[in-house]
Amino acid sequence: MATIDIDKFNEYVEKKLITRREHPSLNLLIWNYTPMVQYSKAWDEVTLAARGLITDYYGQIIARPFTKFFNYGEYQGEIPEGNPSVSEKMDGSLGILYKYGESIGIATRGSFESDQAKHATELLNTYIEQHGSDWIRDEITYLFEIIYPTNRIVVDYGARDELVLLAIIDTETGDDVPLWSFNHGWRGPEVPFVDSDNDLAKLAAYNTPNHEGFVVRFSNGLRLKVKFEEYVRLHRLLTNISSKVIWELLKDGKPINEIIENVPDEFYDWVMVVHDNLRAEYKELKDRVLSVAGDIPDTDRKAQAAWIFANHKDISGFLFNILTDKSIDEQLWKTIKPQHELPFRKDIDA
Repeated sequence: MATIDIDKFNEYVEKKLITRREHPSLNLLIWNYTPMVQYSKAWDEVTLAARGLITDYYGQIIARPFTKFFNYGEYQGEIPEGNPSVSEKMDGSLGILYKYGESIGIATRGSFESDQAKHATELLNTYIEQHGSDWIRDEITYLFEIIYPTNRIVVDYGARDELVLLAIIDTETGDDVPLWSFNHGWRGPEVPFVDSDNDLAKLAAYNTPNHEGFVVRFSNGLRLKVKFEEYVRLHRLLTNISSKVIWELLKDGKPINEIIENVPDEFYDWVMVVHDNLRAEYKELKDRVLSVAGDIPDTDRKAQAAWIFANHKDISGFLFNILTDKSIDEQLWKTIKPQHELPFRKDIDA
């Protein structure tokens, strides 16, 4: 069986590039990349693979999901020739089926115990009661979209409560096993495929209402996501991304990963530019205030006030607070509060 370099993966955990979570009762680990990787683009063979990868404690791979794949427009490589397979991009949660001894369950990306993982495992158990489990093979990994009403993201699937088979991965090699190439045993719903050429811009222009987009897979294994403009717009609204939201996180001392995990890929760059600019503006203003505060004459308060108004009236409030030993942090953040601005999407043809 294939294995990972467990020491290297643990080093990445220490660097906060990936997470490692234990199964509550089995000797299994699930690995997932962190928001730090997403916004710093620290992609390599480890972070790309750690997208719900399940191993035992020794590094033997038990279930292998998709590696991280990117939006069309983010991908910098050459688009392969030939017609790819094109499937609908389902708008739920990725479910990774794992089998360990006699235990069978479904994890989500990075968790054995998320609400979605628990619900998916219940669905799977119901299915197994009806159809048995002989179809589940140790050498392949079944990947599903978990869809149910309270797990709605943007697309409204109505009352659908089901596991939709997305793909089958050879657990040893990581290669795709086409759903139509063998009797995989799953009798439930499968992801719809569509006929298309390799014109990705044309696919994006479909913009079909109440759909997320497409997943495009080329013969060399390259996968790309093509999301519809309307879906991205609605996702942005539902996740409430704005410059003021980012400012509030910084003001309250909260990490950016509180929102970055829910940000559509198209807006990572915008979020980080706003985040970095606000931090830089805060630092520049604070440095100036503290520098000037060090130049205030060591005289009586009236003379100090006269000097401040004569030389630095625009930051006088900060300086008076410093003179009276008051914190200026909240005042600094209020001063640089941005106008309400929503993220823009980079053109997909860029």
